[in-house]
Amino acid sequence: MVYRYVADEADSHLNFIFTNFLLHQERDIRVYRKVMEVAKKRNATFIPVKLTCDVEVIKERIASEDRVLNLKMTDVKLLDNLIKNGPPLINLEHPNALTVDVTYLSPRAAKERVVEWVRTVLINARTPHLEGCRGGV
Repeated sequence: MVYRYVADEADSHLNFIFTNFLLHQERDIRVYRKVMEVAKKRNATFIPVKLTCDVEVIKERIASEDRVLNLKMTDVKLLDNLIKNGPPLINLEHPNALTVDVTYLSPRAAKERVVEWVRTVLINARTPHLEGCRGGV
């Protein structure tokens, strides 16, 4: 429903950020592809970002009050089970993809790194000889 709204009804000047925890499994790959399709339909630049973090650090962070307030996963046992038994995180094979290890970064520093990458991709998308960086499939 959200994807349909973004693709078909939202003003074209608006930008959207989807935050997902996507594993390399069929259901999550479909979600990733759906977001790419929405970007293409909107003629928007698709910029996937993957945040990684040291396992012990993420276990400490996951139980924070902020995560509860933002309806994010807070179950350390579930995370531990996913790490030990689940599939790896989805592989972002896209020319605009960015992976950031946030283990030693503050949220502000991580955000700044992502914003700088978005600016770079958008500048390159408007440069004819770098047209391969344009979003979409």
